[in-house]
Amino acid sequence: LNNTFRQRISRLVRESLSFSKKMENHVGAVWYFIHDYNAQQSKGLSRYHYYRITTEQFKDYCRVFEQFLFGTVTQSLLLLHCYPIERFLVNGKPYFRGDHDISLRKFQAYLGLGYSYQISGDTSAKHDKVKKSWKGSDLMRSHLYAHAMVTICPNKPAKTEIIGKLKHSWLNPRIHIYYDHENGRRIEKRKELPSFKALGKDGLCRLLFYETRLLYQLLTDNLVK
Repeated sequence: LNNTFRQRISRLVRESLSFSKKMENHVGAVWYFIHDYNAQQSKGLSRYHYYRITTEQFKDYCRVFEQFLFGTVTQSLLLLHCYPIERFLVNGKPYFRGDHDISLRKFQAYLGLGYSYQISGDTSAKHDKVKKSWKGSDLMRSHLYAHAMVTICPNKPAKTEIIGKLKHSWLNPRIHIYYDHENGRRIEKRKELPSFKALGKDGLCRLLFYETRLLYQLLTDNLVK
């Protein structure tokens, strides 16, 4: 990269030319080159990703990704982390532990939506301090976050049915259906929950978990035989 700077930004190596004496102008010229260079590299990288993901091997996966309006780079990252989808299943079926879908949790963790817990071990405290932090791919999580902010959160018409579901959960209150046992009978109950948007930053995290759950369901329903 330093060699590229010397070849492309002449003011860094040639004293005989007449340039501005202000340091701010030199810094501005360097940053202008960096942004232009990154833009050119990004175009070439996008073409490379498009060629790779449009091969026959990934065609069915891309059909699912397109329902979420994922960009080319995001689709490439998704393939990197979740292909093949069978890697998360046991004998071709989701693995459950009680009522918890362990296959889904593993899938979400690979996409950067997993948690790790650290206990302080402070014996002087009445209760151990538990620190919760993200685990998994930070790059994948940042792309999903950017996709949600640009594609799902804005109050604009949805282009696909999946995006419509995600927008509805972001903007409108949700109905949570759960089951309880009373007098030995299993009874269905309903509870109204606030929209994801009303929950602020935590709501955006919940939106990503909901989005990846829909993605997991579509991949397993359409690709697992």
